[in-house]
Amino acid sequence: MDTCACGRSIRQPYNSTIKLKRCPSCELKAQLKKKKVDNFFSPKRSIVIKKSSEKSKAMKLADMYFSRYIRLKHSIVSQGKAYCKDIITGKYIAIKKIDNGHCIPRGVKSTRYHEDNCRPQNRASNRFKGEDCKEIFELHLQKEIGEERWQALQELKHVYQSDTIAWYLYIASIYKLKVDELCAEMKIENPFKQQKKI
Repeated sequence: MDTCACGRSIRQPYNSTIKLKRCPSCELKAQLKKKKVDNFFSPKRSIVIKKSSEKSKAMKLADMYFSRYIRLKHSIVSQGKAYCKDIITGKYIAIKKIDNGHCIPRGVKSTRYHEDNCRPQNRASNRFKGEDCKEIFELHLQKEIGEERWQALQELKHVYQSDTIAWYLYIASIYKLKVDELCAEMKIENPFKQQKKI
């Protein structure tokens, strides 16, 4: 068995005409040196943190209040706590442990904040199994909203929607008010409010 300059033994690939001259560790260091990457494995290497733009901050705010509204609108209250019925499994999940799922993806701005496009969806299927659960989501949503509203939603996909900071802030303000109104109507404390630590 051949040895590397560092003293480690070099395991040659089985049944190959290529003869390795360095161990895997030295080979990696050589590749990094070639690419001029200094201290790649150093914990001190600088990490660039991208700052969010004003538009993305406004979009996140609109998403947050819209998501809260959808989950609250499709929830039931039991012993002072709100639970949502998952559109995929039909199980009831605590309001803060379920997502706002979109039938038509969020990238389509004209349906992003449309109430007929969204329902509470369990986190696993919403975040990790997207395409796998799409058919189930569509089937259950179509059954729930009816054929007429389903067709209107499909046509809305092709409508242009403005993509401005003002629009996102307007959406956020509308749904913030709707969340407060729903809480008052349901006679519950806002489940999304941060609890003050004593």
